[in-house]
Amino acid sequence: MKDDGARYALGEACLMMTDLMMTEEERRSVKTCETENIAKALMVQMLGPFEIQNPASIQHVAYRARIMFHDLLRKEPVARRMRKYKGFDFEREFCRITGISLHNWLTLMLGFHAYFVHYHDKNGTTRRPEFLTLDRIVFRKDTPIDQNELDRVLNSVSTTVEDFKVALQGTGPVDWRFDSVPFRNKPLIQLQPGKFHCFDLGLLVEKIHSGVYWTIHEGLPGAERPNLSGAWGILFEEYVNWFLGDRTFKDLLFWPFPKWSDGNECFDGALMRNSVLIPMEYKGGFLRRAARYSGDRNLLEKELQSKVVCGCKQLARKIERLFSRDRRTRRSLRDIPLEHVTRIVPVLVVQDHILDGPLINWHINNRFNEILDRSLLRTTVSVDALTVVGVRELETMADSAEMGIFDLFGGLQTRCYLDPEMRSNLHNFLLDRPGYGDGISPRIRGVIDSLFDDVAEHLFGKHR
Repeated sequence: MKDDGARYALGEACLMMTDLMMTEEERRSVKTCETENIAKALMVQMLGPFEIQNPASIQHVAYRARIMFHDLLRKEPVARRMRKYKGFDFEREFCRITGISLHNWLTLMLGFHAYFVHYHDKNGTTRRPEFLTLDRIVFRKDTPIDQNELDRVLNSVSTTVEDFKVALQGTGPVDWRFDSVPFRNKPLIQLQPGKFHCFDLGLLVEKIHSGVYWTIHEGLPGAERPNLSGAWGILFEEYVNWFLGDRTFKDLLFWPFPKWSDGNECFDGALMRNSVLIPMEYKGGFLRRAARYSGDRNLLEKELQSKVVCGCKQLARKIERLFSRDRRTRRSLRDIPLEHVTRIVPVLVVQDHILDGPLINWHINNRFNEILDRSLLRTTVSVDALTVVGVRELETMADSAEMGIFDLFGGLQTRCYLDPEMRSNLHNFLLDRPGYGDGISPRIRGVIDSLFDDVAEHLFGKHR
């Protein structure tokens, strides 16, 4: 749209429509004279729409799921770490709950996505209505796909019109304007017997990764869910360190699970360039439904305190110990020299996509600054604002830094300099950095090729 007048008119109309959906309490909360309260109110109101309007990329989700649920789950050191949660086994529990193996479920989910994508041709102009709806009989025609297996997968991600109406009416302690769970739980709807339509491809993509967690979560008794959460957190830690490991970054060193001098684990990961250290903690948990979609600021803040701010506390306390001005209490890391460090850029890597939302980083950084006691640090060291990095941005930064001209370290440090309060959206900020989003590493390309071969063989047979 090139007409500025039309653009502003459209923007004003959108703002008016949004305002009509606001409650009186929400109007009062953004009219207060306190800037911090206005920011918190806007943070709560924008989370739900942000999550819907910014779906994950199929490429990222596809290789992330392949690495986490295929490669890492088969590594004995990873399995050993997860066994401390009463021997929790992702593949066993998923198969028990759905009646189908995790591998085959993911393969068919990717097949569903590929099918629906064909509604648009490559140039994006021609529409092919035959791909608008998935027919359970037509889809498996001339393929080795087992009909019972296909029906189990479809049943796990689809609903009927009648059941969907019931789901919409029983939202519980959430605000219907923000709650997208009925759509997320079942992104396919059966309009006619055996024929399925997709609400939104972005919601189908999410099922390929986070949907694995929620499928198991819903099938477990409440007493067993903490074991799932603990094992999921370990799997996420292993994934981040796998993704950052074995790379050749320009002038940037990386350590997975750096240890204190006594051998116990310190940070989840750390990067260093010259005299600047980037200590990292990883948080793989998801916020509860009520906190995400209730519109209740106190409930959201309490959930962030429980699931995310704990990572801030871990970072702050470890930084205070490593860089204490009191030599008697100062600790050190094994194999990582710190005497020359003069600047620290703390990073919290998160898995829940909603934590990339507007002003979340600002809120979390404020909590971090309240926790960190800078007076305890030696005078030669400064600590920047805390950066909350979503897994999607981390993946893009790592590949762009290794394969192109993108400066991962410079991108993080520049944002700290230009936006010390962390009010900007990280992804939007990085889009303006040279090389961000360019290139994909040979290792990730190999994962994608292997995944494609596996999916094609499962769907079409060895002699496809």
